[in-house]
Amino acid sequence: MDNTMFISNREYDCNPLRKVAAVNSHLGLISIHDAPGGYLLSFTGCPLGPQKAMALYSQYLVDLTNNIWSH
Repeated sequence: MDNTMFISNREYDCNPLRKVAAVNSHLGLISIHDAPGGYLLSFTGCPLGPQKAMALYSQYLVDLTNNIWSH
């Protein structure tokens, strides 16, 4: 599907994923589901489109990891 993204549980646990999703609600509804080996994120109702929302979400997640929280 073009509105889903898989994130490995070796890279992130669920807490930062939820934090980025909650703070960036302007990207649309971001749902986090358990999946084998990680998490499946689905993006719906994205005003910028799901591809742009996924790219921004990924960047915000990296920023949080690098402690550059300016969003």
